[in-house]
Amino acid sequence: MKSIKTEDLKIHISEPATERGRPAGSVAKLHACCLWQTTLSQRRNLNATVRLQDTLGQELTLANKQLLMARRAALRALLEAEHRRWQRELGEGGRARFVERL
Repeated sequence: MKSIKTEDLKIHISEPATERGRPAGSVAKLHACCLWQTTLSQRRNLNATVRLQDTLGQELTLANKQLLMARRAALRALLEAEHRRWQRELGEGGRARFVERL
């Protein structure tokens, strides 16, 4: 029996595809198919990333609106409480007490 050298089992990049047992056209076709699938997956990932960024932007906009509405409500409640206190002071002590406070 002839011994097989490990060097003979290695595929060298420089050797043509036909020498490895495949026709050269199928390797080119396989390479083109792999490139096509890669670009499709990259585009799919890019589109998903763009969609995610758009969704995040919309969520941030909505969160900012909600925060603004909450701040407005808190300020309105504070203003109404101050106004009620002012009305109560005017009613209890008249205008003289209000002028003293100023």
